[in-house]
Amino acid sequence: MEFHLINADITTLNVDAIVNAANNDLLPGGGVCGIIYSKAGYDELYKSCLKIGHCNTGESVITPGFNLPSKYIIHTVGPVYRDGNHNESKLLESCYLNSLDLAKQNDIHSIAFPLISSGIYGYPKKEAYEIAYKAISNYLTKDDYDLKVYLCILDNSFLISIEERSKLKEYISSNLIGVGHRDRCFFSIKERNLAPRLAAFPTNESFKKEIQDNLEKSFSDYLLKLIDERNLKDSDVYKKAGIDRKLFSKIRRTDYQPSKDTALKLCIALNLNTDDTKDLLGKAGYALSQSIERDLIIQYCITNKIFDLMKINNYLFSFNQKTLDWLFVAFKATFLHRIIYIVST
Repeated sequence: MEFHLINADITTLNVDAIVNAANNDLLPGGGVCGIIYSKAGYDELYKSCLKIGHCNTGESVITPGFNLPSKYIIHTVGPVYRDGNHNESKLLESCYLNSLDLAKQNDIHSIAFPLISSGIYGYPKKEAYEIAYKAISNYLTKDDYDLKVYLCILDNSFLISIEERSKLKEYISSNLIGVGHRDRCFFSIKERNLAPRLAAFPTNESFKKEIQDNLEKSFSDYLLKLIDERNLKDSDVYKKAGIDRKLFSKIRRTDYQPSKDTALKLCIALNLNTDDTKDLLGKAGYALSQSIERDLIIQYCITNKIFDLMKINNYLFSFNQKTLDWLFVAFKATFLHRIIYIVST
């Protein structure tokens, strides 16, 4: 299973199903709902919805996609936001969970969501996004069904504050170096000159042996060492990293080569500082580059002890960078869009 944030017109996505933020009577509306009706074919979709007749808030129903690239449209009714004290969050979460259940029941393997209730229904966008993100990611971690989920976000301005954006811009400006320059600090442990460190302990043979042993450890060995040192369970780490248990089992093999993003997510799940991040990435043959803006954003988060994957993705997405996607199985994505739009209703 996979979960991606993207920026795209939901009606153009080549997925099995798109989700329509509908009203209780399933009638044509404004915004995305109106666009879906228009592109699917007004008369056919209207007749199909008329047969169903009604959908309760928080629940979902399904119709054909008609003229859309998607085979199906899943219609779900989000709550009208009042003050946050009228069960709105639970109802909004149910929209995502019931839609995902309906997708599974209909053999749907790729689905794109808008940001439900965040338009004319008045749900604060950041709160609506956090509910969507957590509902989808929690669902995928608890189910083995083969499913790609896309969350479409058109406006990313709400993801981080003006102050956070300003600090990150300043960090990037201060640390970004031109392509071709040797990166100043994010090398793997194999690239560092360890002689000065070892010379400082000329009589401490055990320390020298520890350094040498670490150099010879594979990525898997070093990862497991870090997990043990922190008294963590494997499940604690791979769940926080958004990695499936099957993929983590492959990573445990000494000959497995993880992708850079997978290695980074494990660093984040372990709350590694900059030095330990360099070392673990180096074991997989990677480094964070100061000539790549995306790497600098991740470096900024690690340096500032930001280890929440959702928040890191908020930073990345706000700067139009590829997010650290949640991958719950060990297969690669197809040509489908790598980014999901959250479309306001």
